[in-house]
Amino acid sequence: MLGMHGTYYANKAVQDSDLLIAIGMRFDDRVTGKIDAFAPNAKIIHIDIDQRLSGRMCALISYCW
Repeated sequence: MLGMHGTYYANKAVQDSDLLIAIGMRFDDRVTGKIDAFAPNAKIIHIDIDQRLSGRMCALISYCW
C-alpha cells in the first residue's frame, strides 16, 4: 500500500522507480503527498476505466481507458 497509510518499503520503491504502471488506481493526495516530490524520476502510465481521472493529480506520459 502506498502513501501516508502505506508501508515504508512500498513508498521507497515508488520514489526510486523510473517507470510506474498504475492499473485501476487513483493518485489522490493521500498517495502522492506533494505532487512535485512524488516519484520525481518516474514516467507514469495510468490505466483506468474512468476517463475523468486522467492526469488529475500527476503528469502522465500515457493514459488508457
